[in-house]
Amino acid sequence: MMQEGSPSQSKNRSSSVLEPPISDDSATTNVIDAGVPRHIQRTTRIDDKNFETFALVWCNVNVNKSEINLKTQLELRETVNFLRTFDDNVSCELWLRKRRVNSDDKIIFITSDELGKELVPKVHDLSHLVSIYIFCADKCTNENWSKPFSKIRAVVTKPNELVLAIKSDLRMLEKLEELSSVSMSIYDTSSSSTIEQSSRMLNGNFLWFRLFIETLIHMQHKNDDRRELIELFTDIYAGNDHQLQIIQEFERAYTNQRALWWYTRDSCIYKMLNKALRSQDLDTLIAFRTFITDIYSELKHLQENENNGSIIRVYRGQLMSAEELQRLKTSIGQYVSMNSFISTTLDRNVALFYITPLMASAANHFRPILLDIEIDKSLKNVKPYGNISSQSHFIEENEILFMVGSIFKIQRVIEPELDGIWTIKSSLCSENDHELKELVSYVQKEMLKYNSNLISLGNMLREICEYEKATKCFQRHLCQLDDENSSEAALCYTGLGDITRAIGDYDLSVTYHKKALEIHSYISNNDQPISIAYNKLGAALRQKKQYEEALKVYQECLQIEQRKLNGNPESEEIATTYYNMGILYEEQDKFHEALDYYNKSLLIRSKYLPSDHYKIARIYRGMGETYYYHGDYELALENLTKSLEMSEKSRTETHYDLGLLFHHIGRVYEDIEKHDLALENYMKADKIYRHAFPSTHEWVIENQQHIDSVSTKLK
Repeated sequence: MMQEGSPSQSKNRSSSVLEPPISDDSATTNVIDAGVPRHIQRTTRIDDKNFETFALVWCNVNVNKSEINLKTQLELRETVNFLRTFDDNVSCELWLRKRRVNSDDKIIFITSDELGKELVPKVHDLSHLVSIYIFCADKCTNENWSKPFSKIRAVVTKPNELVLAIKSDLRMLEKLEELSSVSMSIYDTSSSSTIEQSSRMLNGNFLWFRLFIETLIHMQHKNDDRRELIELFTDIYAGNDHQLQIIQEFERAYTNQRALWWYTRDSCIYKMLNKALRSQDLDTLIAFRTFITDIYSELKHLQENENNGSIIRVYRGQLMSAEELQRLKTSIGQYVSMNSFISTTLDRNVALFYITPLMASAANHFRPILLDIEIDKSLKNVKPYGNISSQSHFIEENEILFMVGSIFKIQRVIEPELDGIWTIKSSLCSENDHELKELVSYVQKEMLKYNSNLISLGNMLREICEYEKATKCFQRHLCQLDDENSSEAALCYTGLGDITRAIGDYDLSVTYHKKALEIHSYISNNDQPISIAYNKLGAALRQKKQYEEALKVYQECLQIEQRKLNGNPESEEIATTYYNMGILYEEQDKFHEALDYYNKSLLIRSKYLPSDHYKIARIYRGMGETYYYHGDYELALENLTKSLEMSEKSRTETHYDLGLLFHHIGRVYEDIEKHDLALENYMKADKIYRHAFPSTHEWVIENQQHIDSVSTKLK
């Protein structure tokens, strides 16, 4: 993919020394022979991460001393794998409160009489704590003090009673979670909504998670890819004999024609994959890549065999919060992309059967919903779906499973009658229906055009600012290559150069891009990868403020492109070089030259890119910055605002492109002394920057300085 350089945050950059771009406990950028690490480190401590939805916390002074308690822990882990134990109230309460911020766990809490009497009142109202059990010797005494606390499910005195009670409770909690936690993204085609800005950000998320899954599916998989998933299972479920037996069976008996059977089995596989999809846990989804691809292939085969052109209706019982329901009520005519697998039935009564028993217990938090979906089987270019009854672990007739990323159009929301159940009527949509079609298609081609492998996935992750994960992809691919001077090695160095440039390590970025250029120049008979490498090297040199060297590189790049294209001035490669030269002249306060090159780039890109493409948005941002430095605040704000509107349609809400725009809009408002609007935009930039970059990154530091300055002026 032709890549332009990142723009400067401001004309006068901070010269502060940056820490290493990635910390020691994550993916490292240390290199051997200009780039290859010997191993990949984990980004998350596996013993502190819950890969399932529910967690057990047990606080008792003898929790790890009594042989009975230790045996009970093993039995409990057969039901809920993630278990944390504490022998004092203080550390337990601190962990519970910290966990609320750092995870989306649903916690089942066990405590004793002596500790529970003090601790339960302090933690009872924590939203992520769903059930409490008092495990004690004196049932009557503890039942008396525990009566006011609604989350206390039982007071028990025997270990087997505790295990059975939690198993029974968990069945209900899991059903409630399954019906209330479907992850979806809404693509809002409206531009006049009062929530226009948040809608545009949702559209960016709608786009990029779909493309992430698409990249996983179309990757070239290796024979040992499943080994990575099995090793992850084995690490997570160490000591859990029940699940380890299932994992051993999976390792021994799995075939790619049995993915649906394994997905529908009640096991750690189903729980882990659904949790990862719901929380968009990219690390875990990468480990599941071959399994997700096998499900996709099975569903596609079923769909092709059932494509008879008829129209059918399927149903799903669902629980939604009042906020989610209101969002759908205001989204009639809009598109919904499902971010997980969706199970439905041809029998309306079966769908109602699943939600009716839960309506009373869920009434305070959720609204019962019946999803009524129309499927036109003659539709082309839809995500696969099929009747999985013959493939399912549970032989249930009429179950229709939809692939992750299936798109539905909301037709009507019908208020409940006597049964109290809302009905949402929708229809399955073709990939060609929704208004992001052109943009999705273009970015897909860009992401996958160098082969569907770890390079494609690394580029995908880099685009959404998941730099540590992208770094691991490029480094892992380098380690797997037999030839360290191959074109694929050069592409990995290019990806690493882009990442180190994005996070502010410009010296290392130059090293990576020089290595990529060296390889391409040595092996390639095609000028395109060489011109791309020159462009990226020029961007890294520019960000080191080596402007003369950068200009020479860009001029060399233009000569290559013009020679290759026989003088054709309207190529993507030339448009990228013009854009990068616009940034270069902008940083040198050469106002007219900067605008000239930005306009040259815009003229070309407008002819072959979708109108909301992020590369066009970046040109408007560059023009806005140039007008700002020239003192034309009206045109600066006009161009920056236009860029923001476009970027929010094609970027995730945490992409640094949005952070840059909010920062520069804040600069305009600060200079025209609208300090409240300046602070509002600086704060938005701060949130994005701190998600994308380390706290020592110069953009984070400079933006914070503006926050402090404007805050002082507002006092």
